[in-house]
Amino acid sequence: MARKSKMEDEVSRIAEEVATSLGLEIYDVLLKRTGPRWKLQVFVTGPDANVNLDDCARLSRQLSRELDLFDPIPHGYDLEVSSPGLDRSLRTIRHFAQAKDRKVRVRWRDANGKVNETVGTVTHTGDGTVTLQLDADPSPVEIDFAAILSARLQAEVNW
Repeated sequence: MARKSKMEDEVSRIAEEVATSLGLEIYDVLLKRTGPRWKLQVFVTGPDANVNLDDCARLSRQLSRELDLFDPIPHGYDLEVSSPGLDRSLRTIRHFAQAKDRKVRVRWRDANGKVNETVGTVTHTGDGTVTLQLDADPSPVEIDFAAILSARLQAEVNW
């Protein structure tokens, strides 16, 4: 998984302070180039893992003021505050721990360099590994966190 940049770490620290003061929690922070511009994406959740448009707007206004004050990003960017969504990206061990007992889709590189992709239920995280229980296989799969290329929560829809 990609390591956060120093700017993302600093923005995360500032965003956490602002979010906590509003009763919210920062899920993730991404700073990426999109064409000629930079985009700062801040993903937020609420106390019950839900967040609404008003929460995002309040965080956006307050965070924008704090970022202007501390200026951790030396170039222009567009700030976007939103929910991480039902099919949220899992970029940290903490994200996998929060997804315990939920289905996830994971792409990883095995010891031979082969890229694998599977869907399974997160049963355990720890010591730099993620353990998944696959639907069709009784044996759990243990994956080194460092070998994970991408992962997303599988949105479960009950019709």
